[in-house]
Amino acid sequence: MTYRHNLSGTPEQTTMVDSARQFAAIKALVALTEPRFLDIPDRILSSFPPRTIGYRPERGSPRDNTGRSFDALGVAVKGAAYVFNALLAPARMSRLVELSRRDKGVPSLDSVLDALTGSVFRNAREPERHAEIRRAVRQSLVTKLLALSLKKEVSDSARARVDIHLAELLERLSKSQDRHSLWLAGKIRRQLERPFGSGKIMASKNPRGRRAHDDHLDMDADLWDNEPSVSFTDSAITWSD
Repeated sequence: MTYRHNLSGTPEQTTMVDSARQFAAIKALVALTEPRFLDIPDRILSSFPPRTIGYRPERGSPRDNTGRSFDALGVAVKGAAYVFNALLAPARMSRLVELSRRDKGVPSLDSVLDALTGSVFRNAREPERHAEIRRAVRQSLVTKLLALSLKKEVSDSARARVDIHLAELLERLSKSQDRHSLWLAGKIRRQLERPFGSGKIMASKNPRGRRAHDDHLDMDADLWDNEPSVSFTDSAITWSD
């Protein structure tokens, strides 16, 4: 929605963003998780030598899995995770449920989940270079959905949709002959079939300085070696979400 706070006598207004514009924005964000977009070309990778011994990663640097050498696959996964975190912030998920309840023409949480899994899990004939990125991004999305299912900031209505979506994804992956898909299916099954009440409800690990309503910064803690300090000043009059 777009809203304007009263300032010096100006009228307060709240209006819905055009549904076509919302769907176009979601489509553009989902496209950023495609392996061909996330893959860093070799001509650029050749410019990233191993980190000098004795130097620690800079503040805010993403964690890597390859030691001192540049983790291109890890960076690709983190790029996709930014999209997942932006679209699936707990407060935004609740807004999707509420706004689609009031207007069936706007994106719903179900439609966003369908768009993400439809793109990430689509059957694509691609080179192994991209196929490995797709497998890693699939794992990242499943991990994100499983975490949301246990996150206390997620509303019951949003959590129910996430669990239903996970169950549908489990059924789909269980029919696959691909070993990685079967491994993901097992990961989902173990959580969904846990005894009631055995799941640990997790609180968010907020970056220092973040306020509770900064839901667009709902980044998973494991994306960072050192979480950046974040602060904001309420200077804008109009905000579009």
